[in-house]
Amino acid sequence: MGLFPPWKYTFNSSMGHSEEPAGYAFIAFPPSRRVNNAMNGVEIDATRLLIQWAMAILASGFGVLVNSTRKEEQNT
Repeated sequence: MGLFPPWKYTFNSSMGHSEEPAGYAFIAFPPSRRVNNAMNGVEIDATRLLIQWAMAILASGFGVLVNSTRKEEQNT
């Protein structure tokens, strides 16, 4: 997840701000801008990345919990 994070296209102007998903790309080679000007950009979608990390941590914790419960049952 850290090597291929989710990216988003951004657009900032005096009239407003918008964001669209740009998919996943290698951290060293982000997706290129749709239009090459100062108002358009590409950045890591931190919200989606944090959700992915949280889900991975929860799934790992659940796996450890289930595995430790099984070991206790096998020892008794």
